[in-house]
Amino acid sequence: MRLLPLALLVALAPTLGAQRTVASRPVQSKLAQSRPAVPKALQRVAVIGASLSDGFGATPLSRLLNKAIAGKAGRQPVARLASSMFFARPLVGGRQQIDRAIKREATLVVGADYLFWYAYGFPGGIRQRAGKAVELRTTDRAGRDLAIRGWQLAQGLAELERLDVRVVIGDLPDMTGAHPMMLKPAQIPSRATLDKLNERIRAWAAPRKNVLLLPMAEWMTQLRAGKLSLPNRKGGGEPIRLSAEKMMSWDRLHPTKLGTVVFCSLLVDKLRSWVGQPIADSLHFDTWRILDDSALATELEEPSKRLSTRPARKSRK
Repeated sequence: MRLLPLALLVALAPTLGAQRTVASRPVQSKLAQSRPAVPKALQRVAVIGASLSDGFGATPLSRLLNKAIAGKAGRQPVARLASSMFFARPLVGGRQQIDRAIKREATLVVGADYLFWYAYGFPGGIRQRAGKAVELRTTDRAGRDLAIRGWQLAQGLAELERLDVRVVIGDLPDMTGAHPMMLKPAQIPSRATLDKLNERIRAWAAPRKNVLLLPMAEWMTQLRAGKLSLPNRKGGGEPIRLSAEKMMSWDRLHPTKLGTVVFCSLLVDKLRSWVGQPIADSLHFDTWRILDDSALATELEEPSKRLSTRPARKSRK
């Protein structure tokens, strides 16, 4: 007789389990409905570009932007499509990144340094290919250099035109002074050439309402002059001046981890102003909280010193 209640309990167990499952569904549904939906523009964000965006020696921009978007309901994690190897084959790599962004049906594409290698350097015979494709009306070195770099830049802009969503790109900073091991002097455009290339980028972006152009060249100039600052942690105090020694790594080409966080803060501020409400309500980059979480805040508030140095070479024995 004692076995009968146990047998009945075993027989009824599936039914009782099903009742518990059905009863929990309305509660889960109500919880999902209570979460604010992420605006469509932020549901599938993709980051394209080169080493800055890929987080070379620092933090991938996709990871930082993921922290800036409020809520997870109805959105995918920010896609990391950028590559630190962009410099090797910009024409091929640039097209592949745009292909991947389109395939993912990205709703916002961020490519702060996407155009950089379309203007800097010409590996893999690109100079010869450009020379055949461009009608070179001048034989002087400066004119020829502008024509070739301009041709390659046009290829990058043409790739961006394939995107019919919001796009964030940057103009071209002057990276004169970068370590020659990372960027040879011959790869750097002259100041006059760089100015003309930036004029073309601005002229291309101006009539396109879906394009936000970040002033990368201006930010780099301000950084080198000690005029770039971050609001004080307390809000009302003196802003903290940002130095190139702390923001840039030993190669004077790539940002440090601290520099990447600060750059993302500048980017999100520009992005919020551009998209406006209500999308801006879902964008917030808490710079100081992220610096604290990354143990970088103390380094920022300390007296200026270089945070990233080139590893010393081991002596051969």
